[in-house]
Amino acid sequence: MEIFWEAFTQLRYIFYLVTPKETSFKKIEDVPDYAMTALPMMVVLMLIEQIILLYKGHKFARVNDTILSITTGMLLQLSRIPCRSVELVIYCWIYKNFRLLTLPWDSVWTWLAAFLIADFCYWLTHRLSHEVNIFWMFHQIHHTSEELNTTTSLRISFLLPFLAWFGYIPMAIFIPPSQFFAHYQLNLLYQFWIHTEAIGKLGPLEYILNTPSHHRVHHGRNRRCIDKNYAGVLIIWDRLFGTFEAEGKEKIYYGLVHPVKAMNVLWLNFLQLIHIWNIFHKMKGFSDKFSVIFKGPGWSSGSLRLGHLEDIPEPDPNDPKYDPPLPFWCNLYVVCHFAILLLGFGNLTVRHMEFSPFILTCDIAYLVYGLTVMTILLEISPRAPLLESIRCMIYLTMDFYMLPATLSAHHPEFHWILVYTSRIFHILSLMFWGLVCCMDPEHFIKKI
Repeated sequence: MEIFWEAFTQLRYIFYLVTPKETSFKKIEDVPDYAMTALPMMVVLMLIEQIILLYKGHKFARVNDTILSITTGMLLQLSRIPCRSVELVIYCWIYKNFRLLTLPWDSVWTWLAAFLIADFCYWLTHRLSHEVNIFWMFHQIHHTSEELNTTTSLRISFLLPFLAWFGYIPMAIFIPPSQFFAHYQLNLLYQFWIHTEAIGKLGPLEYILNTPSHHRVHHGRNRRCIDKNYAGVLIIWDRLFGTFEAEGKEKIYYGLVHPVKAMNVLWLNFLQLIHIWNIFHKMKGFSDKFSVIFKGPGWSSGSLRLGHLEDIPEPDPNDPKYDPPLPFWCNLYVVCHFAILLLGFGNLTVRHMEFSPFILTCDIAYLVYGLTVMTILLEISPRAPLLESIRCMIYLTMDFYMLPATLSAHHPEFHWILVYTSRIFHILSLMFWGLVCCMDPEHFIKKI
């Protein structure tokens, strides 16, 4: 019975079905990590979503797109280990030094105010991240997927925490940090389930809540979908401020207006920054240079702040999605190594406080490099054989020098079985890719 109650609690967190009493805390340290708590149920919902979509005649989720989305979410979590909750630290500093009111942390009215204001601040931040070019840099990777499923919700830039605090400044002058932190997390967690095509319209709830139907419009690159439906939980803000667009009967195409033909997760994180830098240097005069940074991503010299809507091309139904055709063995290889990286990631996130700074730094650096190489393999890059060979060598080196310090004392026999299996797998992988590098890697990649 306890396991079912735990699953039900996780489900309530995902749908924001919580009470003020259970989500109000005196100290910020007492606020749980709701995303990690609800993670098992999130995985269950991902599987249920795929079953529903297969029943409806959709194809199974693409391996490359799914791995890229999960990888992006993992990089975000890795960035939070050395820079734990940048947005929370800044919020607490503003609250401590500039607050105008001190509201009781355990009041239902404080909880309700925090819920509404946090949701509005999210809406405002989200709108800024679409309509201000320098902020779009932190958000555009979320829209790079040409699919829409629950894994897409994980596709969040690891740079985002360095922006997220900005829109919550008005809230910080009177809402206690513990209330902010709880609602900030639950607001983001709610958005997990609205990234899907498995759920249709939800009747009267469509007038109040942000639903999968509304969010499909937000992710669309059809001309009428651009800069619409910025909501987090409540769709009322879009209805009030004129940014609402209802889902119609026409097919919605997902992704960026100009789809990016790449899988490299680091490249996708910095793509917009590189674009802004290049355009900035081409512009003549202070006014145009300023506009490149602070006007919309669609702005061009002489145009409106957000550019002209008619300049946005309508999606071509005959234009195929970017889906590099990897053979089955290569997909299986990436999935197996990704699973090993996922185990290492899980061990690190749970036990990182036990590691020395040196081991922690090496572990994070290896995971960032390893996850990036996996995404480069997915795009069949000519650089992939060499980069993967280096990754396997780094793994085996770290395995020899650092592994005992990172293993848990619990279930040692099981852990060593995993260690030896992974060790053999990496040795064989190194031999294979080393052989490819000694031959002709570009010819090999072309044959794939």
